[in-house]
Amino acid sequence: MQIADNVVDATPEAGPTVPIEETTLDPAAPVPDEQQEDSSLARKKWNPILTALGGLYLVSAVSQMVTRPDLVDWWTIAMVVLTGLTLVALRWLFNLTSLSAQKLESISAILAGLVLINTLFHLYYLSDAFETVNLALLGVGIATFFLPCPRLTLVLACTLGVWVIIAWSSGTTAAWLHFAFGLFAASGLRLHTEFRQSELKNAYTAAETEIAKRKDAEQALRDSEERYALAAEGSNDGLWDWDLRKHRVYFSPRWRAMIGFEADGIGEHPSEWLHRVHPTDRPKVRNALLEHIEGRNRHFEAEYRILHRDGNYRWMISRGLAVRDSESKAYRIAGSQTDVTARKLAEEQLLHDAFHDHLTGLANRALFIDRLDSNLKRRSRSPQYLFALLFLDLDRFKIVNDSLGHLAGDLLLKILAKRLEASIRAVDTVARFGGDEFAILLSDLREPADAVIVAERIQKGLQIPFPLDEHQVFTTASIGIVLGSPDYRHADEMLRDADTAMYRAKMRGKGSYELFNAEMLCSTRGVLQLENDLRNALRRKEFCLYYQPIIYLQTGKIAGFEALIRWNHPERGLLAPGQFLAVAEDADLLVPIGWQTLEEGCTQLQKWRQAYPNLAELSCSVNLSAKQFGCPDLIEKLDRILAETGLKPSALKIEITEGIVMQSVDSSMRILGQLRQKGIQLYLDDFGTGYSALSYLHQFPISTLKTDRSFIARRGTNKENRAVLQAVVQMASQLGMDVVVEGVETPEQFADIMSLDCKYGQGYLFSRPVDPTVAERLLKENRDLRPASCLQNLPMFCDYDP
Repeated sequence: MQIADNVVDATPEAGPTVPIEETTLDPAAPVPDEQQEDSSLARKKWNPILTALGGLYLVSAVSQMVTRPDLVDWWTIAMVVLTGLTLVALRWLFNLTSLSAQKLESISAILAGLVLINTLFHLYYLSDAFETVNLALLGVGIATFFLPCPRLTLVLACTLGVWVIIAWSSGTTAAWLHFAFGLFAASGLRLHTEFRQSELKNAYTAAETEIAKRKDAEQALRDSEERYALAAEGSNDGLWDWDLRKHRVYFSPRWRAMIGFEADGIGEHPSEWLHRVHPTDRPKVRNALLEHIEGRNRHFEAEYRILHRDGNYRWMISRGLAVRDSESKAYRIAGSQTDVTARKLAEEQLLHDAFHDHLTGLANRALFIDRLDSNLKRRSRSPQYLFALLFLDLDRFKIVNDSLGHLAGDLLLKILAKRLEASIRAVDTVARFGGDEFAILLSDLREPADAVIVAERIQKGLQIPFPLDEHQVFTTASIGIVLGSPDYRHADEMLRDADTAMYRAKMRGKGSYELFNAEMLCSTRGVLQLENDLRNALRRKEFCLYYQPIIYLQTGKIAGFEALIRWNHPERGLLAPGQFLAVAEDADLLVPIGWQTLEEGCTQLQKWRQAYPNLAELSCSVNLSAKQFGCPDLIEKLDRILAETGLKPSALKIEITEGIVMQSVDSSMRILGQLRQKGIQLYLDDFGTGYSALSYLHQFPISTLKTDRSFIARRGTNKENRAVLQAVVQMASQLGMDVVVEGVETPEQFADIMSLDCKYGQGYLFSRPVDPTVAERLLKENRDLRPASCLQNLPMFCDYDP
């Protein structure tokens, strides 16, 4: 450096080197012999100075300063270079006469500070830089370094980096390098070495290199700390640093904010963290920490709930890594904490959705079967344990759903779910299996009668009307009950039997319950066999039609027939509709069976019309099921059948029940209108059974009403029925409709309907349903079928009452 060169030039000519021993820190230490030989030298010993400044520690030491009274004009330059956190002081001896005032000012301008003292420690020059030093920052209790100039003492005592002191004496070139370090520990290194004058420049260069390296290291440290601080501030994670020796934990501001605290709202003890962990999760977190600290796990990771300041728990996941000493003992562990509450809530919602019905919030089939299996296992371990399964199916739900819409149907199911939950205990489970089917698991019962009590409680709750927007709906449910027993090993077995009992209850009547027994199982197996036979019958065309005459009451002649289905079972013989249609509907076979019989009826009627031209008005009525009526391709299929059989549309009478048309009034009007436009006649069957079609009757394109047989079944004991029948006949007449009275079985009933001016009648009094051969014979004879003529000659082929 340029300054060093100037210093060398100003230094007196050097003589031979004189070795200087390492100076002791003890003030009473003896003076080296080499120095004692020069009696003109005055020696002064300086003790080490230990200074505490701002949490940093400074160790500096001054060896024996060599002074000579004859060198009063020789001065020491103390240069103080402030470089960031490093303050470097360079002192050297020079001849004042060789340094002009201009050079002195130039040096002072280049350096951060300049101090001149002579060998008697008299202050000669102090640059302005030292005048601005804030001495208050240096603290108190600092020992005097240069007694004649205390301000310089204070300045030099604050050295934080490398302090190089160089001094010369006559005939001797010597140098002391003093290093003072102060990073969180009181440590000092003093190197005493000899330099020849020619080596002095290299010493300065080495000091400069050391300073540069130190500055680079400090800058790298600052950059690293800035990156860390930026990453910590920008990250959404909270950071923690646990000093295992001091039992103190540093929590970053983000960590504290994650649980609702400000920077100073939480302490540094580990309990501030662990005591807030949920009691259930706390052992897991402690074990994970201990296993990692002891080296059994490569890293620490734990997922837990932690108490927020608002009193609620948040889900967190913490990860960390320990720092270990040479003996692999952990003395520090640091890591991060991530808030995973949103993810955990999403997982819990997915788990809930996987085991619960989305509409009602009840358990679904999967969760119900899991709990049912648990009860079965408990029953196998404890033979005295008693539980029961109830299987529930709503009656007439389809009518509500189709007539009022799916939103009303969904609302009905939601209300029903709440009523079912209110009927059971907390330990019980109610689940929705789909549609209008529900299952109830009654756990830990005292006696079998408790299951029946619950079923009756449910039935009683269903008696309260269901408010569906502007409507109030009444509905009932059929319930099957099965008790847990050693015979059951799988959940599906109990569900099968509960469903069987429910089916038997539905057959008994709406709003019933039935307790499963072994006989039902046999019946169920029979149903399965019957279903299989039905599929074969459809393929083999084993279904046939029987025809019951509809007569003109005035003449007793046949006006037409109603086609009624029968099944020619290959093993069981002729089966009536009541013996298989319900099973066919459950097996979704009712629609294909219906189309097959409709085509057969049209084919048969066309043959008769061709064979007997005099019966040009002969017609045949065929029943359509609700599922057939709702088929999207109903009109297309009817067109195809009529075209293939050649039957005129006016000869075909379609019978639909009052309940079918009331399921969806608007849709029914549209379909009925399309049928009527094609010339097909429409019969409204079972009219007056309570579906309130009266208000819509004038809007339906109906040609004929068929009254329910109940109106005349108890003719002699119920005058109200006769009055209703009379009103129906009069209303139909005013609307331009005909009336067919069904169920005429006695001469008295015949006399009554004749007095009401009914046009058509149908019943056992005139003829039972007969096969096509007998029906054709009746057509051929074309005789009067009223009782007064030949009622005694009517064949009795079937005892079934359709």
